This record gives sequence, structure tokens and C-alpha cells, in this order.
Amino acid sequence: MTDTRGDRTAEALSAFLVDRAHLLLPLSAQLSETPTEVESAIRGSSMAPAIPPRSRLRVRVGGQIPCQVGDVVFYLADDGYTAHRVVYRAAGGAYLLAEGDARFAPDPPLSCEQVLGTVVAVEIGGQWLPVDGPPARPWRQRIVRSMTLAAMIAATRLGAGAAKRLAAILLTVETKGRLTRRRLLRGRGAQDPSAAAGRGKGAA
Repeated sequence: MTDTRGDRTAEALSAFLVDRAHLLLPLSAQLSETPTEVESAIRGSSMAPAIPPRSRLRVRVGGQIPCQVGDVVFYLADDGYTAHRVVYRAAGGAYLLAEGDARFAPDPPLSCEQVLGTVVAVEIGGQWLPVDGPPARPWRQRIVRSMTLAAMIAATRLGAGAAKRLAAILLTVETKGRLTRRRLLRGRGAQDPSAAAGRGKGAA
């Protein structure tokens, strides 16, 4: 494929911005007329399996950012940039709710001004691939996610403060629930008599 000046510019821009995330949002405002793809990276696992932990991303910035339900958007949160999937858009685009595929509750509401762009590709195994859609989930998970989404929509209508407090509570509950589940699973493995018997036979 022929290397164009635009491609080289985007590559240079990406290399410059990887360690300077604080410059991404102001830069995107200057690129509002011309869509450009830049590369960035994430550390967490909240979008697994569609985006594995410590993945590199291609983010389309500039132009008209769609921010539709199902899009994975790269946006500025209180603790830095986050790549999560849009799960709700208020009428008139007043605010968005985004959520990690591996999470059970939405993030605090965000405005379109916080969104840098749309994630269009993720590097997996050395190849750039389109971002997969949300995974199929068991019915229990679908119910929980529907309930937390409805609660967040209601809290947002009461005010941004109420929505942020609810998001913090839901995140705490989810984190504690995951830790408790891991401890229980480890405890069951340690107390499994069949596993102990198997180890005893192997050592004989």
C-alpha cells in the first residue's frame, strides 16, 4: 500500500500522543473538520474480550463523532481517558452513558464534549482488527445490567451529583462482589476432596 503524507502524519501524531494523553482532547477540537485516526493505549480489562487489557487502539477523531448506542468511544473521565461502549443516549444528545463490556453498571454520565472519538480498531496478536460487538450474556447478567442502567438514567435526571454518587456506589458494590466471588472460588478449590484425593494418588 502506498504510504501517503496523511498516513505518515497520523503515525507521527500517534507516536507523539501515546505518552501525552492530556493533549488528546484539545487536539481533537482543532481537528473538528477533518477526521483523522490516532493511536493510543489502554491498561484495564473493563472492555474484555472485545478489547484485551494493555491493547493499542485506533481512535477516529475529528469530523462528526456519532456517539450512537453500541459505539465504543474514547473519552475523558476524571481519572484519565477511558474506552467504553455507549449504552444510552439521552434525547437530543444531552448526555451519554457508557459502560465497559465486562462491567455491570454504567460510568457517570458524560457530555459529547468529553468524547475524543470512536474506537475503530484494536491491535490483537500483532494485527489491527475491528472492535467486536458486545458479547452475549446470560439472562441474569442482562437483568442486572438493565437494572443498573435504569437506575443511572433516573439518577442523572435528578442531577450530575446524584449520578456520580450512584456510579461510585455501584462500582464499589461490583468490586466487592468480584473479590468475594474470587475468594469463594479459591476456597472451594482448596477444600475440594476429589482434588485432594487426586493429588494423593499422584504422589503415591
